[in-house]
Amino acid sequence: MNTAEVVMAAATLVAAVVSIVAVVVAARSASAAEKSADVAAKALHRGAVRELIGACHELVAEELRVQSLANDLRADYTALAVFTGGVGGNAEKQVKGKVEDNAKLAAEHSKEGRALVEDPTRLIEASDEDLDQMHARIEAARGVIRNIKEEMARDLEHVRTQNQMYREKRTR
Repeated sequence: MNTAEVVMAAATLVAAVVSIVAVVVAARSASAAEKSADVAAKALHRGAVRELIGACHELVAEELRVQSLANDLRADYTALAVFTGGVGGNAEKQVKGKVEDNAKLAAEHSKEGRALVEDPTRLIEASDEDLDQMHARIEAARGVIRNIKEEMARDLEHVRTQNQMYREKRTR
């Protein structure tokens, strides 16, 4: 074998070794990238679960505010009925019935949020798509409850204004 052939054989051997090392490095890099992607996916999933649980807590808080407003409205409607002499009348029953219906509607719309707050374990194994769908339902329910709350707050303000007018008439 002449020198050129030896150099060529040595170069081929070195190239083969470098190629093998490159394949090993690439395999390790791919494995590390896969592990990194898994860690990132799990972190995103945990973040989505936390965000959904937060939205559920907000939904339940809104529903509790509706129930509080319902209690205040019932009391103020009773006071108004006393002032107007309509205690037990159809008007009082009708407005209190509307309050009850709204309170029940708010409770109904908060059921899923309450269930997720009380037992969030099913969220851990839920797919990202399922989490997105749950979150959309919770946000839609919160919108409905917020509308009920705002309507009740307006009604309460109106009834309190009427009650105040009757109180002022009595003190004159």
